[in-house]
Amino acid sequence: MANSQVARHTSVCQLCGKRFAHKPSIKRVCCSRECGLFWQSQRRSMLQSRGIVRHIVFRSDCAGCGRRFTSDRASRMYCSADCYSRTISARVSTLPASANCSLCGSEFKPVSTGGKPSSFCSSSCKAQAKLKLRATSRRKQKARKRAVTVESVDAISVFDRDSWKCQICGVKTPKSLRGTYDDRAPELDHIHPISKGGEHSYRNTQCTCRKCNAEKSDGAGGQLRLF
Repeated sequence: MANSQVARHTSVCQLCGKRFAHKPSIKRVCCSRECGLFWQSQRRSMLQSRGIVRHIVFRSDCAGCGRRFTSDRASRMYCSADCYSRTISARVSTLPASANCSLCGSEFKPVSTGGKPSSFCSSSCKAQAKLKLRATSRRKQKARKRAVTVESVDAISVFDRDSWKCQICGVKTPKSLRGTYDDRAPELDHIHPISKGGEHSYRNTQCTCRKCNAEKSDGAGGQLRLF
């Protein structure tokens, strides 16, 4: 009976001298990741000392004091750790005592992580805002392929305008049912379908329940609205 296991080759680690097994299709010179990283750093230093590999130096302006400095990393933004600490401390001291969340509107104390101060009160609000922006972008891309007029339509704003009520049958569409398969779940509907030349705009969108939106399909229903 033929052996189902793949034959493995053995090699000697270039750093510690330990013999290890590996697949024949993969060329390995070290027995572990730790040995491999250390061996690469030692090998690069040796090649640089011989002049085979030139040491790369990046020059940039410090984001804190503006002084010109050199570094071996292109991603380095500050000339020293002290300059980084002073810059962060100065940014924290200029933060407002309170701010309103960009999503839910609740008041919170903003913090800084080295860049701009936070705009959201929690990580959940930040994730919801990202999903909201992604959904709006997808609708715009889909409408841009067919419609003449394309706006950045926010579904929640349309539902608030229509008082979370289906504009076809008049039933209430609770916010808690959004994203479910319930017949009363609120859905964004185009009054004049995009497939038939309708525009993707606030005046051509309305709040409908899931049942009416499915029955309407790509037919026209309702009047253009003002926003």
